[in-house]
Amino acid sequence: MKRQIKFFMLMLAFWICITALVPAAAAISSEDVKCIKVSTPEGEKFGYMLRSSGKWVIPPRFTVAGDFQPNGLAVAGNGKQVGLIDLQGQPVGPQAFQSIAGFRDGLAVVKENGRFGLMDEQGEVILAPKYDNANLVFSEQMAAVSINGKFGYIDRSGQPVIMPQFDQALPFSEGLAAVKVQGKYGFIDRSGRFAIEPQYETAGSFSDGLAQAAVAGKTGYINKTGAVVIPLQFQSAFPFQEGLAVVEWKGNFGYIDKAGQWVVEPRYDLAFPHRNGLALVSLNGKHGFIDNKGQTVIACELDPYPRWEGQLIKAKLGEKTGYLDPGGQWVVQSAGLPGPVSEYWPEQGIIVSNGTYYDRHGSKLPHYANYLQAAYAELAIKNYDAAIAWFESALTINPQDEAATWGRALAKAKQETFGQYPPAAPAAARRKVRLAGDDVVSFPVMTEAGTRVGYLRRDTGRWVIPPRFDEAGSFHDGLARIKENGKYGFIRLDGSIAVKPDYDWAWFYFKEGLTSVQAQGSYGFVDTRGRIVVKPQFGSALLYSEGLAHVAYNGNYGYIDKQGKFVISPRYEYAADFVDGLAAVEIDRKWGFINKAGRLVVPCLYENSLAKFAEGLANVKLNGKYGFIDRTGNMVIAAQYEQADSFHDGQAIVKQDGLYGVINREGRYVVPPRYDLIAKSAKGLAKIKRQDSFGYMDKTGQEIVPPRFERVEYFPAQGVIEVYGNRQWGVMNTSGAWVYGPVAVNAPVNHYWPKHKVLVVQGYYFGQETLKLLDHYANHMKQAYWHLQQGDNRPAVAAFGDALRINPGDTAALWGLCQIRAKEIYRLSSQEQSAEQ
Repeated sequence: MKRQIKFFMLMLAFWICITALVPAAAAISSEDVKCIKVSTPEGEKFGYMLRSSGKWVIPPRFTVAGDFQPNGLAVAGNGKQVGLIDLQGQPVGPQAFQSIAGFRDGLAVVKENGRFGLMDEQGEVILAPKYDNANLVFSEQMAAVSINGKFGYIDRSGQPVIMPQFDQALPFSEGLAAVKVQGKYGFIDRSGRFAIEPQYETAGSFSDGLAQAAVAGKTGYINKTGAVVIPLQFQSAFPFQEGLAVVEWKGNFGYIDKAGQWVVEPRYDLAFPHRNGLALVSLNGKHGFIDNKGQTVIACELDPYPRWEGQLIKAKLGEKTGYLDPGGQWVVQSAGLPGPVSEYWPEQGIIVSNGTYYDRHGSKLPHYANYLQAAYAELAIKNYDAAIAWFESALTINPQDEAATWGRALAKAKQETFGQYPPAAPAAARRKVRLAGDDVVSFPVMTEAGTRVGYLRRDTGRWVIPPRFDEAGSFHDGLARIKENGKYGFIRLDGSIAVKPDYDWAWFYFKEGLTSVQAQGSYGFVDTRGRIVVKPQFGSALLYSEGLAHVAYNGNYGYIDKQGKFVISPRYEYAADFVDGLAAVEIDRKWGFINKAGRLVVPCLYENSLAKFAEGLANVKLNGKYGFIDRTGNMVIAAQYEQADSFHDGQAIVKQDGLYGVINREGRYVVPPRYDLIAKSAKGLAKIKRQDSFGYMDKTGQEIVPPRFERVEYFPAQGVIEVYGNRQWGVMNTSGAWVYGPVAVNAPVNHYWPKHKVLVVQGYYFGQETLKLLDHYANHMKQAYWHLQQGDNRPAVAAFGDALRINPGDTAALWGLCQIRAKEIYRLSSQEQSAEQ
């Protein structure tokens, strides 16, 4: 026994000696760790890696995450709830907030159920989320809070110090706080009493004994007694910082001292407060830095917007990007790198460009993120063996890594799957079929690139235009609006580009051969061939009507012709389309009508913006009631209705005493007000609603389809009316006789296309004649996804195979098959790795 004890003690001593020789692991700080997003079998997840190597500190397990803050805490979570974690990935405090802002003075604003509170660095909620305002900032031991639209102040324990009574409130500074009462700002002391009575249009916080205050649109500085120290003469002014304040004078910015004297004359287009002895200024769209004497330190030649990151300035100069020191010298720059410098970490000497990690000399690092990026680049060009090799390199840094194991499995699955199924036939080899816009339907699918939208034939489900768009709208006159790579354009029915997707926004369709587009915040017009007819220059624009378009310019509305020239100058608060030679315009919040010469032919007396002339009469609102005027402005049908639509075929829909009816041009009822809703349709029919049930009536008020259905839709081209109600579906003619049905259905019909005799019920496509599922791509894909959700891989594979039979080479079906196979390979790989451990 003694020998055993002696042996144990010797071994313990040996172990202590050995461990003493091993250096202790250096403590990890926030600056050592980077949050990154990777793909896993469960989707995209966030984790935290060492910046230097990419080795996981906290493996990816969050759906929401941000970088660590200097205090060693980060916001992370799953689903719609977040909390704080430490550098070991352990939760700190509650994990059930909607959001958590960055820490400031040891406190962070948390949001729960739409209300805001505060949490400290230990995860303790020191203020329960019950306030309306998100800018909860303690200053001088007090914070302004808003409850039920009124502001007051609380102390750090959450106790009210000054009860909510103000319309607005700023933080305390130098013992005083600016508050707003009855439209004016004044300053209160810590007891809540006014030290300076409310008298200013705007006011700021005290800094260096002075605060901004404005009267009659002019701003200056006052002291704590309310005396004006620097005259109220500036267009805008900002707090003093490092002894200087930014002020705006005659449209330019400069800097003044506390005596109000110019230190830097107002010569800049923009200027910002000093920091570290330097201030950012802008001239002619370029940026630079000046010192506190106004001397240029970095010339105004940088592109917008350089910013401080630590002790360095992140900047862009033409094609060059990188970091400058405070003297304007490039510390690191993008020369020799494949793209712009996105990040630089001086402590580790690491540069990040296009997601790749380099040392400060521009050499690629043996880094997990680099291996993963290289693997996916090879995967994208179908170099599967190379991709597998790169994923395995990533596994040398992070053994058993979920993301690399999944990527390797995906590469192997794609290698197998794409070898098994032939690619799609080239477009030129496909049989050309002449189609109309109503022969196709936009259809979203999941692809490797994410959700993408294409256009299917409604009858067969064959792709007419394969899925490649972020958004895809309906076809109008042979063109459809699409969004690709975040930009809007238009395509033709054959998939060719009519208007390149170069715009931030575009209207849904063309009118009079033109549509409005937005680029860099301004609106213009393009034609159906994508040519810019009117360059983007306006504040807003929609469509042309009768050769003119109403556009906004410098905050007012006018009308331009198709050359982009103003024919009616922008002088209205708002404007509407021309209809029958007249357009509604707004002046002093009242509406009237002008002609194409810009002459006011009907005075601005009316209240509704949707008024327009039709058949010689316009629906106008006067004193809360609707009536009709003629083109001279005479009220021909008295303002007596709660609502009124414009005339069509000699009749107008009106609302009186809560019910809808139809009147003629003399104001007599053709259909008495007896419906909960009447909506215009086509060819003399109108949809009617009574007690949540729908039907159709003709111009005489005869109910062709009595209002007893949950849904009705008229198809004038085919002359039929689809009806659904009480789990019965059928088709009627315009005389109300059954053409088909009624037949029992188990769920509401979402869409009916009489031209193709196809019904869509809960996303499934049925034939009208048999009410059986069609051999349709959409059906097979929906069944495949349903089986995947149930975990039934075998029927899912069969359904994806049927989809590929209809659309050979379909990227969505192939991606579904790859996912199934990859998960199987991943499962087996994970089992092998666990066995090795």
